[in-house]
Amino acid sequence: MKRRNHSGITIIALIITIILMLILAGVVLNLTIGNDGLMETAKEAKEETQKQAATEKINLKITNSQMQSYATEQRMPTLQELANDFCEDEEIEYVELTSKRTASLTKIELGENKSFFTKLKDYPYEFEINASLQLASVDGIKNIPSETSPTNGATGVRTDAYIYNARTVASTYSTVTSMDGFTRDTDANHEIDKYLFYSNENGYKVLKSGWYFIKLRADMSSSASADTSICFLVNGTILGEVKCWTYGSYLDINTDAFSIYLKEGDNIYFTARATGTAADYRNVYGYCYPMF
Repeated sequence: MKRRNHSGITIIALIITIILMLILAGVVLNLTIGNDGLMETAKEAKEETQKQAATEKINLKITNSQMQSYATEQRMPTLQELANDFCEDEEIEYVELTSKRTASLTKIELGENKSFFTKLKDYPYEFEINASLQLASVDGIKNIPSETSPTNGATGVRTDAYIYNARTVASTYSTVTSMDGFTRDTDANHEIDKYLFYSNENGYKVLKSGWYFIKLRADMSSSASADTSICFLVNGTILGEVKCWTYGSYLDINTDAFSIYLKEGDNIYFTARATGTAADYRNVYGYCYPMF
């Protein structure tokens, strides 16, 4: 009986296998390095993460400038003052009136200009900041802040929506809670009522989630040993406190300011406390500004 020769079939099968492997290799290679491949997707994700990090850093620098201005001047910084602060920041590469991408870091005069352009040394993105102290664009693309993201939602302190609470007393008093004894003032149009619901018993209930700017101040004058303080509480937990005291001297003043992300339904309020003898005067103040 003659033996069959299978070598021809084996070679054809091998060729087909090689072709299939080459096709599969091409598909895998395209999925990896193609225009929509894994490497390209990973690169885009990395770039987006870097851009978000740079944006958050710029937003933080804007907020820090606002906090410093409120702590020292009790007002919002001007766009010119913000530009000056950026020029003194070692992490900033340049501050310019128009888009430059590369420029020197020297102080500029804004004049009638409503924005300026700046860039961080460690990131390739250029930011435009407008007269409202908000990011107007990133690399020429209009910036649209996220309303749901805690990190991207802060766009600058609003001066047209605020609450101002104060308590003034010269005699001694123990801890005062739930806004008892505080006077309350708001902006003329009561824009703050869109953000916070007020009651003397429970303080403020947050109506809109977002970033808020809090400022605390205490001052007193006494020729004897005495102290006074104001606290800021969220859901019953003290998250900020300012205290001043005297030991035979007459005047002491202390302030603090910070931003905080509050969620809808949170309860916030200010409390006051004083110990010791009667003073010439005691004043405590609590401010709250939306930042979106």
